[in-house]
Amino acid sequence: MVYATNRAAKAVVWVATDFTDEYRKVLDWLSENTPESISFFGLEIELWRIGSSDPAPKFNVVCKPNELTKIERAGGLSEPTETTGTSTPASPRSLSGLLQMGTNVGAAACES
Repeated sequence: MVYATNRAAKAVVWVATDFTDEYRKVLDWLSENTPESISFFGLEIELWRIGSSDPAPKFNVVCKPNELTKIERAGGLSEPTETTGTSTPASPRSLSGLLQMGTNVGAAACES
């Protein structure tokens, strides 16, 4: 959290081997009580081995921002477009979108 604050991070990803309900509630509270431009994710990590391969990490998303809450706080959904006829979120936030942006990501080890 200190690193994220000093770097003005837009996303915080907490990786642990296990998340208790208390830690999930912390991440949910942070998501609900911070500006819509900041997202909090909780990922549980597992090590998988296929055959005799080296262990590889597998990440399971256990906590992520409530997109609807963030969109509503940001001013709601945009109007339907003539091209698609569908609504799109005003400011979508997703882990895959963050990874595609290619930004520098700092990591910190935390244990729950």
